[in-house]
Amino acid sequence: MNNRNLSSGEGIPLPKKVWKSITGIWVAAILLCAIVSVSVSSIVNQGNENALKSAERDLSSLTRLTAEHANRVLRNGDQVIKFVIDRYLDVGNKLNLVELTNSGVIDSEIFNQVGIINAQGIYAFSNKANAAKMDLSDREHFKVHLQSNDAGLFISKPVIGRASGLWSVQLTRRINLKNGEFGGVVVVSLDPRYFTNFYSKLNTGRKSTIGLYGIDGAARARVMGGKDDFLADASRAEFVKRISLGELVGTYRTVSIVDKEDRIYFYRQISNSKLVATAGLSVDEVMEAVLQSAVVMYWQAGALILLILMLATGISRYLIKTRRHEAKLQASNEQLASISMLSPDGVVTFDKSKRVIFVNPAFIQMMELKADFEVAGMHEAEFSEWMRACCSKDKSFIGVAQMRASKISNSNDGRELIKIECNSGKILHVELRISDAFKSSQILYLRNVTHEVEVDEIKTEFLTTAAHELRTPMASIMGFSELLLDDQDESTREEFIGIIHTQCSAMAAILDEFLDLARIEERRDQDFDYEYIDLSGFCREIVKSLAVPSGRNVPEIDVPEQLIQVLVDVGKLRRSILNVLTNAYKYSPNGGRVKVKLELKSNSDLKEEICIAVIDEGLGMRPDVLARVFERFYRADTSGKIPGTGLGMSLVKEVIQLHGGRVDIESVFGQGTIVRIYLPLLKR
Repeated sequence: MNNRNLSSGEGIPLPKKVWKSITGIWVAAILLCAIVSVSVSSIVNQGNENALKSAERDLSSLTRLTAEHANRVLRNGDQVIKFVIDRYLDVGNKLNLVELTNSGVIDSEIFNQVGIINAQGIYAFSNKANAAKMDLSDREHFKVHLQSNDAGLFISKPVIGRASGLWSVQLTRRINLKNGEFGGVVVVSLDPRYFTNFYSKLNTGRKSTIGLYGIDGAARARVMGGKDDFLADASRAEFVKRISLGELVGTYRTVSIVDKEDRIYFYRQISNSKLVATAGLSVDEVMEAVLQSAVVMYWQAGALILLILMLATGISRYLIKTRRHEAKLQASNEQLASISMLSPDGVVTFDKSKRVIFVNPAFIQMMELKADFEVAGMHEAEFSEWMRACCSKDKSFIGVAQMRASKISNSNDGRELIKIECNSGKILHVELRISDAFKSSQILYLRNVTHEVEVDEIKTEFLTTAAHELRTPMASIMGFSELLLDDQDESTREEFIGIIHTQCSAMAAILDEFLDLARIEERRDQDFDYEYIDLSGFCREIVKSLAVPSGRNVPEIDVPEQLIQVLVDVGKLRRSILNVLTNAYKYSPNGGRVKVKLELKSNSDLKEEICIAVIDEGLGMRPDVLARVFERFYRADTSGKIPGTGLGMSLVKEVIQLHGGRVDIESVFGQGTIVRIYLPLLKR
């Protein structure tokens, strides 16, 4: 695509600003589309979570209802049992259970049958006329009372009643005669369909399940998928395991081994019994309404994305067309410039009453606001006070009202620099613009200029340091050059020429440090020429070639006799070691020994490395100076008595790191310094 095709044949190329603006619009459109997609996905996911949590709450209420229902039925049955026991002990064989049923004392709708099994296990009494004198001594609900004097109310697993021929859950209690002997068992046959009929009326869903289980996992009554079920084995169910661990109420999600349905379950042990009320809802049914809502939201999101893309297309075409006209060109340019400025910078908008009505995400991120901190609604005075509290005293915020007054009076352009202390010392460029819009009266722009200010400070510090360091040798060169122009004797001329040469060497050394720094920053280790050397011999050679200051002893050297091989750039390592040795003499002006020592070490990764230690007995460093010794252009001595650019140790550190090593410094003020250079010990 080219500009001439987009110009409808007019042949006038579009300005670069137009293409930048169009690119910005499409980037913004794509970002908006991404935000819409992420937001909708987040809302749908939140809806799913809310639906599952709501289902858990519903299941909790449902199990509470079914537990109370079961508890009420069991209490009713137990009351019948206790009444029959009292009557039996009172009237004996004259007990008439049929009459009690007809009079309503026994609820025949709930209880299939009520009877008494005598001490021999024979069904002796019943409220059913067709009940035979059958032997029930093998039934669990008889044997449990025969074996125990204190079994209490026993609730059996569902069985087919021999007398009734119906599914029944047997509720039984032991009859203790007045002489303490076993007098038999009162049995109430509870119809489990009474529970399943109740569960079916709750209308919890086609795939739901509601059940009444024993803590042994045997179902007393269960409805699953609309079908009644008795005596189902759920001993491997999660709720059985949890109850055995003491968790009497809880929820979980699992796939049923019966019908392979994914359900959310809630269980609750019924108080004073060994029964558990459970309920489960199908995840598919729970999510059905949410899924429908999600489909609608995705359609709406798709329509919104399409609208954004259509809008971006329309704006792009509009810009291309309107840029052909000079008058609209300027207006569009200002509008797009404003949009471009707002996207990366912080924006705070005030309404006509001078209250904050909008802050953009860039401002929130810039000020590192917490989620619960609310800026919107603040009056400009309150906002200004809050901003001042965030600023340092040397670069504080003067306030929105004062910025507006200054702008209106033309005393300045309504801009200032502030430094925010509460977010890592960011420096912000703040600008106020007054608006004639209907809703907003003024807009505050904030741009992070910390990097630009730091770069300016580094440049200023560099120029100051360079000028200071070069001025001293230059002054000497110029002074002695002027003296050479006069007639001097031969010995004086040679002395002056030597001084000029020394100062030129000093200038060359300073310039070399600047050039080394520039090369390392630009090329890193690409121009390093690595070779294997014997570090012991290399250190002896450096010590031997070192130009020691007048009146000082050469460095002591303590290196092993054996071969120590390292892979290094000889020239750069030589300059680094010489730099450290020079500092050792420079910062021990009162004398004292200087020593070079080689030691084999093992680092934290248990890898062998070689340590070059340079030890002096000089001035030493305070902890605050030691902490900054590797900063570029930092000098501990600010008096100017000790020459230097403040780059030496910074260069040493960078060179050694590019060799895969490290530099450590140990120093005690007034006692001396130890600089340790660690290099990896390599083998060919």
